[in-house]
Amino acid sequence: MKIGVGVNFFLEGNTLADCLASLRGFDVVFCIDGRYPQFDYPKDLSDDDSRRIVTSFRNTFLINRGNHSQLDKRNEYLRLGREFGCDYVLVCDADCTVEWNKRKLESELRGRHNFVHNILIHQTPSYTFRMGMLLNPRAVEYHEIHHLVRCRKCHFETDLAKPERFVLQSITMYHSIEAKSRAHREGKKAYRVWKQPIENRLRQKRGMLMVPGRDT
Repeated sequence: MKIGVGVNFFLEGNTLADCLASLRGFDVVFCIDGRYPQFDYPKDLSDDDSRRIVTSFRNTFLINRGNHSQLDKRNEYLRLGREFGCDYVLVCDADCTVEWNKRKLESELRGRHNFVHNILIHQTPSYTFRMGMLLNPRAVEYHEIHHLVRCRKCHFETDLAKPERFVLQSITMYHSIEAKSRAHREGKKAYRVWKQPIENRLRQKRGMLMVPGRDT
């Protein structure tokens, strides 16, 4: 079973090394660099230590996507997952670390045909939880908002903000909110102020309610 990871990053040299070190056991890690639209920064690609860190790992693949949305970037690493023959792609933030057991994960996934699996994410310092995603890149793509995926064949849609799915026990993620650099936090805040009304209008149109703590 081939399992990849998708990581979007921008100016995250202070967290990326720990993140990628925790992903060494995965077959390939697609690292997509670039600021989001409305992220107030003079350059489209990272100019800190982030890119050097990515290229220092043997299982990483660096992609440039400056001035692209989170949805566009996530669809790009799902496309690459299909191209590289991955059975699943883990959605991972650049300020997350991952603990997992490959043999146990493969055992959990064997015989399951879901195209979305949930993963528990521990958030610090708030000591709250949210759900991460392990996706089948051949089956799904992101659609309209970054919590909505649809089947590539039948166009059936599912909201990733609804955590009622089976939660994998062999993989856990840890997310440190305070680890972000000040430049990244300020830029991400402006991006979210711009993005959230757009997504909310789409959710209202679809009868989908926002879930607190999921819009990260």
